[in-house]
Amino acid sequence: MLLGRERELQAIDQALAAARLGKSSCLLVRGEPGIGKTALLEHAVSQAGAMRVLAARGVEFEADVPFAGLHDLLHPTLALLDRLPPIHASALRSSLGLGPRIESDRLIIGAAVLGLISSYAEEAPLLITVDDAQWLDRASAEAIGFAARRLFADPVAVLIAVREDEESPLLGAGLLELSLGGLDQASATALLETAAAGKVSVDLAQRMLGATRGNPLALLELGRDAPRASASLHDDLPVATSVERAYLRRADGLSSEARRVLLVMAASGTPDVGLVQRAAAALGLERSDVEQAEAARGLVIERVGSVEFVHPLARAAIYHSASPSDRRAAHRALAEVMTDAEDADRRAWHLSAAATGWDAEAAAALEGAARRARESTGYAAAASAWKESARLTEPSELRAARLFNAAESAWLG
Repeated sequence: MLLGRERELQAIDQALAAARLGKSSCLLVRGEPGIGKTALLEHAVSQAGAMRVLAARGVEFEADVPFAGLHDLLHPTLALLDRLPPIHASALRSSLGLGPRIESDRLIIGAAVLGLISSYAEEAPLLITVDDAQWLDRASAEAIGFAARRLFADPVAVLIAVREDEESPLLGAGLLELSLGGLDQASATALLETAAAGKVSVDLAQRMLGATRGNPLALLELGRDAPRASASLHDDLPVATSVERAYLRRADGLSSEARRVLLVMAASGTPDVGLVQRAAAALGLERSDVEQAEAARGLVIERVGSVEFVHPLARAAIYHSASPSDRRAAHRALAEVMTDAEDADRRAWHLSAAATGWDAEAAAALEGAARRARESTGYAAAASAWKESARLTEPSELRAARLFNAAESAWLG
C-alpha cells in the first residue's frame, strides 16, 4: 500500500476500470525525482490482472537515438504489423529498424502507432505505462503523444510519468495531468518508521520531513539512518543530492573493480547483462568483479538476463562520482564491444562520450547515426548527432557542412 497517495491511487484504479469497460483514458503523472511516480505505475501494473501490458522507460543515454523508446514499447505487438494499411506498416517498420528506410511523414507514423495499439487491445483491455518519459527520444514521444490523444473508444489505459521541470513533447499533448507533491506528516512519519524499523520521535520526524519536503524516496533512504541521524540531516542539500549520497554509501564496501563495473552499468544505459560483461572484460575486469557488482544490494536489481539500478538517482550517483577519465574509459569499452548493426547509433554516442578532442572515428559514426535518423524522420535526433559530429570534426569545411546539416534537420523538426 502506498502511503498518502489515496487520491492518485483512486485515479489510476478508475482508469483501469474504464479500460475494462471499453473506454480509453490517459494520465500524465508529474513530480520531482523520488516522489513516487514509478511506484504508481508499478501499482497500476500490479492491478492490471488479465489486462495486456505494454511498458517502456526513457533512458537518458538513448534520448538521441530515434524511436528507441517506441521500439521498446511496441516490441510485443510487432506480429500484428501486417494488419495495418501497407503505408502505415512500411513507415513503422522503417522507423523501428525492421525494414527498408523510407522518409515518412510523422502523421503516418503516429497513425501507425495508434492502429497497432488498437489492434493489440482487441483481444483484451490494455495498460500502457511509460516511465521517465522526459528521457524518451523526441520521435518516440511525439508518436506516443499522437496516439494517446486519439484513443477514445478503445479499451486502453495510458499512464505516463514525467520528471518535474524537464522538457517533453508529451507535456504539450493535452493529457490529463496528475501532479505529485510531498507526503503529509502522518504518512511521512509512517514511512520513516517503516524505513527505520522502529518508532521515530516527533522532533526527528518533523526535521526529516522539512529536510526532504515529504519526498518518499528521500524519507526511505535517509530514514534508514534515522537512529544515527545527525542534527544536519543534509538540510542544506536538494533532495536529489541527499538521496544520491545515500546511494553512494551503499557502494562503500565494494572493491574498486566492482565499482568500475557499476560505472559500466551506469554508462551503458541498458539492463543488458551480456553487454556489461563484455565491456568489463574489455577493461580487464574479472567475472568475479561483475558478480560482486550485480550483488550490490540497494543499488541494483538483478532479473533474468538483466541488471538495472533501483532508481535513476542511483545510476546518476555512481556515474557522476567517477572521474572523467574513468567515465571515458567505460564509454570506450562499451563502444568496442557493441558490434551489431542495430547498436550502431548507441555505439556512436559512446564513442562521442569517450572522445577527448578531435575524433574522426566518433565524428563519422555520429554522421552515420544522423543520416539514419534523418531517413526515418527523426529530425531532432539527426540534428543532435550532426551537431555533436561537427564538434568532434577538425577540418573546418567538413565541420561547417555538418553544422549546416544539423541546422537543416533542426529546422525540419
